[in-house]
Amino acid sequence: MDDALKARLDAVESRARVLELPVRYAWASARADVAGMAALFTEDCDFETGPPGQRLVLKGRAAFAEAMEKLVGAPGAVIALVQNQTAEVSGDEGSGTCVMHNPVAPAAVSPFIGYFEDRFRRVDGVWLFSARCFRFYSPHLDLAED
Repeated sequence: MDDALKARLDAVESRARVLELPVRYAWASARADVAGMAALFTEDCDFETGPPGQRLVLKGRAAFAEAMEKLVGAPGAVIALVQNQTAEVSGDEGSGTCVMHNPVAPAAVSPFIGYFEDRFRRVDGVWLFSARCFRFYSPHLDLAED
């Protein structure tokens, strides 16, 4: 196989892997599997979520896991549906977006829908989130400033 074909195959496989990450995140969150959620992130990840004025900003996998231990309820407390995904990869980095609709969530925000802006990085051959930023469409409209 020539180098150009290898590069194209790597790009296709990499894109498939990063498109799978948001789905694996939703799967783990529905099961209240915080360790499984955290395993999808780089050690130095950035994570941001919450309504405007009450943003939760976390730095690093350990901080993410600690916060999720407090926020993620019992299995089935949050059910997320991932859709409208985009992804681009270049070498060992990538970016993308996905809409996440949560028909089952804590009463204060249930149901809610919004989108993630994601960054990805390949570490030791494995694609992981290097950053996730969630913004609400509803019940709190929070569109990012471009």
